[in-house]
Amino acid sequence: MSKQDPAQEAAAAPITHTLKKPIIGKDGRTHTVLTFRDPEMGDAIDAEEEVSGTVQETMFVLGRMCGLPFEDMRRMLPADFHAIVKKTDASMGNLEEDGENSPS
Repeated sequence: MSKQDPAQEAAAAPITHTLKKPIIGKDGRTHTVLTFRDPEMGDAIDAEEEVSGTVQETMFVLGRMCGLPFEDMRRMLPADFHAIVKKTDASMGNLEEDGENSPS
């Protein structure tokens, strides 16, 4: 059996985060734990078209990764946002190679 690259293992495993304060979505659903898939280039392209600013683009992509609309993501505590950015940084890094747009 071949050993998998640690980066591939990290990319294969979903990333979860338990929110310090639940997000109550526009649909009335309460979200306490978010699970993030790997980002896709389409997420980054759509973020550039829909919102402006590094934080907003990052929030947009993270919302896509966990299935929450941008408006619901705006209800997130800054502490949760920063913790999620740290957790997802390795998978997000391949979207922004130059590092200029990275919020971390």
